[in-house]
Amino acid sequence: MAKYLCKNKTKCSNADDFIDFTPSGSGKPVCPVCGSDNLKMASGGVGPVNVGGDGSNDGQKFLLIALAFLAIIGVAGGAWYVWEKPDSTTGISTATTPTNPSIATPANPNPPVATNPPPTPPLQPPHQNIPPVPPELPAHPELFGVIEIGATGVKGVVVDLVKSETDPKCQVDEEVFSNCVIRKKLEPSNVNPIEAGAVEDAAKAAKVMQDEMTNRYAVDLSQIYLVGSSSVADVSHRDRLKQTIENALGKPGLMGFVTAGEEAGYAFQGVLHLVPKTYRDKRKSKAVVLDIGSGNTKGAYMEVMGEEKRLIDFAIPWGTKKFTKQVDNQRGDGSFKDASARLRQGLLLPEIREVVERKQGMAMHDRVYLLGGISWALANFIQPKNTQHFPRVFPEHIETLYNNAIRPNARRKLCDENPQRTEEIDRICQTFDVNNIIAGMDLLKTFSEEMKFKDKTVFFMRDSLYAWPLGYLKARCQAEGKC
Repeated sequence: MAKYLCKNKTKCSNADDFIDFTPSGSGKPVCPVCGSDNLKMASGGVGPVNVGGDGSNDGQKFLLIALAFLAIIGVAGGAWYVWEKPDSTTGISTATTPTNPSIATPANPNPPVATNPPPTPPLQPPHQNIPPVPPELPAHPELFGVIEIGATGVKGVVVDLVKSETDPKCQVDEEVFSNCVIRKKLEPSNVNPIEAGAVEDAAKAAKVMQDEMTNRYAVDLSQIYLVGSSSVADVSHRDRLKQTIENALGKPGLMGFVTAGEEAGYAFQGVLHLVPKTYRDKRKSKAVVLDIGSGNTKGAYMEVMGEEKRLIDFAIPWGTKKFTKQVDNQRGDGSFKDASARLRQGLLLPEIREVVERKQGMAMHDRVYLLGGISWALANFIQPKNTQHFPRVFPEHIETLYNNAIRPNARRKLCDENPQRTEEIDRICQTFDVNNIIAGMDLLKTFSEEMKFKDKTVFFMRDSLYAWPLGYLKARCQAEGKC
């Protein structure tokens, strides 16, 4: 039976992986995975199949007509060859004119000169005369890609910024809308472009991601954006990094860089663009984005004064691993827990309190979105089975993980012998040690107290790796009138 390929790209695993199949039943062929009737023939090179609403197959009808026409030519040519076949010795056709046996045929006084008719070329099987149709994918104008070059590696994501805004089915809530927007998170590459020797590796990783976006997900090349994070914006080899990556991807002059303040603003916009447009404006005036990174903490919120709206960013020079190092340097012979608690009161609290008092929206806005690695650890250790894009976070969660991290044999109980161990928990345990978790919880506790988490609705954004790149992408495509 005929085999088919599904053409429902990015929405069907059969289509994405070019898996052919034989339809079941005698009705209209459809994909067994997604149910789409947008199919093409898997072999024979006869082009796409256009299945009509009544189950008819125009492509197969055309093929049958073509085969029948060629068969008629073959039969006619074969009959001529048999009828006019020349004698092997004289070269004269052995065919005779039908005659009436009662009438004598007079001899020809001028017999024709023996000549061989030109040989008839043998007919080729029909499929050898039809060039195969390449499996070309149409570009999807609703799809965009962004590739971020940062200190922790190269990351890429494919998003839908057009249909997600107009499809009523996507407007239910943040969970549904996020699934509509984020179409594919590409596997990150762990190269470190901060090191001058890793420039070529970073360019190769970015090229692999761009090729996957264009070849597998049919993203138009002009809708893939390159951006360097604030961590690589000031490296001494920045110009070489930029030129090498642009040359590898065929995008001369198109790689941008952002500052830490811009990252905070783009992260805010990225989070808001994962909220359905029906209540995005409402969220925008009430949300605070708080991104606790390894080296610092940054964030933003929207200040509304009458008709004027202004994005306010903030930053604290302490992140999870930087604070861990500070505690280690000052702990002396004491425990890490005690030293961290002491520095939380003497170092973190004054700095965070000063920023919250100046940036009053941090305390006044009632919706907080947590980003960053230590928030990722908190959400997964406390709710390992929760796969929501925006799981809720409560101050009690912070206290629970802190207590689990300071008990004896904490690493074994959190990681190795955790009865609810998952792949995410394995990755967290490879990223953070127990001291990082203690220091990170002290950071989160301080923000929780000063920003009054107990009176707010607090979420962790599971796709926080892509928050500011998504905000950057949205700003670029809007500026170019593409979304």
